[in-house]
Amino acid sequence: FDDELIWSSDQKPERSPPPPLPPHQGQVPQPPSPPQSPPPRKVECGRAGNCPEPTRWAEPSERHEVRCCSDTALDEFRRVRECGLWVSSKNGMGGCQGEKTFAEAEAICASANARLCTAGELRAGCTRGTGCGFDDELIWSLTTS
Repeated sequence: FDDELIWSSDQKPERSPPPPLPPHQGQVPQPPSPPQSPPPRKVECGRAGNCPEPTRWAEPSERHEVRCCSDTALDEFRRVRECGLWVSSKNGMGGCQGEKTFAEAEAICASANARLCTAGELRAGCTRGTGCGFDDELIWSLTTS
């Protein structure tokens, strides 16, 4: 009976699961997630109530004017005691900086060892009258949505 099947009393062995597939084999590749776009930023009037257009949220690719703030003394910035800030629209910033994207505005302030002002600081008038005729323009703020 060397060439024949023979009955036995052994039980049927449990089937072991198939080995796992190598990564991505048998799977449909997923497209990469789109890059996250930066969040909108608040643009505030250079002097509250002085702008022809309303304060609003702006996409970072839009172009607006730049004013910078610092919580510590900077030589070329003007101190505004009631706000506890040093501010500028041109001094220490390479002159007036208008029509900049958010990333450009942020880099301008960083290069002056400062930061963009918050929407609250702009609304409170901390930067009004600092030059460049920006009191009636929308100014980038650090405030995100």
